[in-house]
Amino acid sequence: MPKVVRFHRAGDADVLQIDEIPVPEAAAGEVVINVEAFGPNRAEIMFRSGEYPQYDSELPSTIGYEAAGTVASILSRQRFRSDLGLRKD
Repeated sequence: MPKVVRFHRAGDADVLQIDEIPVPEAAAGEVVINVEAFGPNRAEIMFRSGEYPQYDSELPSTIGYEAAGTVASILSRQRFRSDLGLRKD
């Protein structure tokens, strides 16, 4: 099962935890990425600490929207350039 870094309540870095989630499936116009590295941005840190209002305040909240990885699946290649970001190894 994939692992994500989430928080279930506002607080300092101690509220972060690693949770396992079901394997996501791509919906129309989406891709699923196998994340190899991520970094929380300032807005995510402020949201986690309760200092930043966010339109989607449903908890638990996953952090790491700025990430790098490889494309695992695409629902439809018609909407994406197939050569972008693909490794040539």
